[in-house]
Amino acid sequence: MTSPIILMRGVYGVWLREIMRATHDRGQMIGGVSRPLIWLLILGVGLNPYFRGEVYGEVRYVIPYTYLQFLFPAVIVLNIMYTSIQFAVSVIWDREFGFLREVLVSPMPRALILLGKVSGGSTVAMIHGGLVLISARFADVTLTIEQMAMALGLMFVLAFGLTCFGVVLAARVRSFEGFGVFSNTIILPLYFTSSSVFPLDPALTRTQTATAYPEWLVFLVQINPITYAVDALRRVAIGFNQFPAQLWPHRHLHYGRGVLHHGADRFRPLMTAKRPHRWLQAGLNIAFIAALLTAISFLPPDTSLSDRQKAGVFKACVPPNYPPLITGNPAEPGYDAELVRAIANELNLRLTLNTLPAIGRDFNPRNWFLTRAQCDLVAGGVADTAQTRRFLQTIPTAAETGWVGISATGAMPPSGSVVGVLPGTSGLNRLALSGWLRQQGLHAQLLRSPAQLQSTLESGAIAAAITERFVAGTIDLKENSFGLFWLPESTFPHYRMALGLWKGDQTLKRAVANALDKLAKSGVLDALAERYGLDGVIASAAE
Repeated sequence: MTSPIILMRGVYGVWLREIMRATHDRGQMIGGVSRPLIWLLILGVGLNPYFRGEVYGEVRYVIPYTYLQFLFPAVIVLNIMYTSIQFAVSVIWDREFGFLREVLVSPMPRALILLGKVSGGSTVAMIHGGLVLISARFADVTLTIEQMAMALGLMFVLAFGLTCFGVVLAARVRSFEGFGVFSNTIILPLYFTSSSVFPLDPALTRTQTATAYPEWLVFLVQINPITYAVDALRRVAIGFNQFPAQLWPHRHLHYGRGVLHHGADRFRPLMTAKRPHRWLQAGLNIAFIAALLTAISFLPPDTSLSDRQKAGVFKACVPPNYPPLITGNPAEPGYDAELVRAIANELNLRLTLNTLPAIGRDFNPRNWFLTRAQCDLVAGGVADTAQTRRFLQTIPTAAETGWVGISATGAMPPSGSVVGVLPGTSGLNRLALSGWLRQQGLHAQLLRSPAQLQSTLESGAIAAAITERFVAGTIDLKENSFGLFWLPESTFPHYRMALGLWKGDQTLKRAVANALDKLAKSGVLDALAERYGLDGVIASAAE
C-alpha cells in the first residue's frame, strides 16, 4: 500500500510540473498580461468619459462608480477564465505526445493525478489574476489587506472550478485546433453575459428592464454562474454588488469535486522531479511582468488635472447663500468657500467661484443644470448620497445636515403641543416632516427667520422648533439653555455634505483628496470646522 506521504509527493510533482511549464514560457506570461492591458488601457479609458453625467443628460445611472472601477474586477475574472480553460490544452498535449502512457505504471490514484493537474492550473490562473491586482491604482481602486485576502480566496475558488471545467472539455476534444475554437465559443459568451462590461440592475421591474435591456439578455445574465463570480469580486474590491449574496464559491468547489471523481478514470498517475534551479527563471518572468504592470499603474487615466494646470484656473460652482457652507460675506465666506480656496492654493491654481442659484435647493444635482464649462468642482450644497454619486464623484467633508429639534428639554414635546418649523433652503424632505408631525399629534407653526425662531422659543409661544442643522447653528442657544437634537434617524436620515467632481476626473479627484489630507494634517480642517460651528456633537432623539 502506497504511503500518504508518497502520494502527496506525487500530487506535488504534478502541480510543480504545471507551474514550471507555465512560468518558464515567457510568451504565455506576456500573453496573459496583454488581455488586462487591452481592456483597462483601451476599453476602460476609452469608455470612461461616456459614464460622465453631462454626456447622457437625464439618464439615471445604475452604478455610482467610474467605468474603470466597475470594469477592474471583471478584468481579473477574464484573465482567470482564459488561463484556467486554456490550461487544459496541456491535457491534449500530454495525450498526443504520449506523456500519459508513460505514467501508467505509477501506483497513484487517478483522482490525485487529476487533483495535481487542476491545482497546478488553478495556481497559474491565480498568478495571472493576481498580476492584474497590481494595476488597481490605475483603476482608482484601493484595496486593504483584508480585501486582498478575500479577493485572492475568491479568485482561487473561481480558478479551481474553471480549470476543472476546462479539463472536462479537453477530455472530450481530440485536437488543439478544435479545443481552441470550442473553448472560445464558451469563454466569450460566458464573459459577456455575466454583466462584466455593462451594469444591470436586477431591482428593476420586468417593464423597466425591458425598456433598458432585452428580456433574453437579463435571463442570460441571471443564469450565468460567472455573473456571481464577477459580482462577488466587485463587492470586495469597490463595495458594489448588483445581486444578492450567492453561494457561488460553494458551487464551484462542488463542481470541481465532481470532476475529480467522475473524470479521474481518464487519467493515469504522474511523478515529476523537482528542479529548484528553475525557480530563478520563473521568478524573473513574474518579476518582469509585475514591474511592467506596476509602471503602467502610475499612468494617469485621464487629463483632468493636467488640463487645470495648463489653464492655471480652478473653477468651483457654489450657491449664492447656504450658511454656514456659503455665506456671501467676504470676511467669513463659509466653510466650503474657505475649504475650496485652501485646496486651490495647495494645487497652485487660481480659484474662480461661479454662483448658481439652483445648487442646494434639492439634493439631486441633475436639477442644477451644471456643465463642465462652469465648474470643475461643486460645493456648498452637495449631499453625499447614492443619488448624487450617480451623477458626480464625491469627497465627504466635515459638514453634516438633517432635521434637528430645539427645545428646553432636549426632546420633542408631548402630543398637542405647538412646534415652530423653519424649513431653510436645503433639499430636506419637507413632506416627510409634515406627515411625521401629524402622526405625532403636533401642531406646526411656520417660521420665517432664525430671529423669529429664537424669539418665539424664548417667549414660550412654541414648545419646540424644528429646522435644518445649518440654520440651527446660526442661533445662540447657550444663554437660554435650549437643547439641540436630531430627529429620529429612522425617519429623517442625516446627510453628510461633500465636494462634487465630474465622473471620470480621476487625476483631479486624487489631487483634491491629497490636498485635503495635507490640510487635515496641518490642522486647517479642524480650525475651519470650529470657526463655523461644525465640530459640535448633537444628541439623538429617542425613536
